[in-house]
Amino acid sequence: MISTSKIYLIPTVLSEDTEFVIPTYVMDIVSNLDCFVVEDLRTARRYLRKINFKKDFDREVHFTEIAKNAKTDFKPISDKMLQGKM
Repeated sequence: MISTSKIYLIPTVLSEDTEFVIPTYVMDIVSNLDCFVVEDLRTARRYLRKINFKKDFDREVHFTEIAKNAKTDFKPISDKMLQGKM
């Protein structure tokens, strides 16, 4: 049996004081995720905490950081997704 993964594009806010514009259903989906592909790890963790993400970042969550302006090889990420590991 082949495992499948889903990709969620999580919206973020342009100003730190406007997290209330993110719909509740998005926050509900995010609260169940444990793998994230992010541009900046520190910013991503801060944003997740701001929307009340409760999981332990060091034990329960996996982050893959990609450089903003670098050419990123997404093959390792897509391979993990196709194997249901992400």
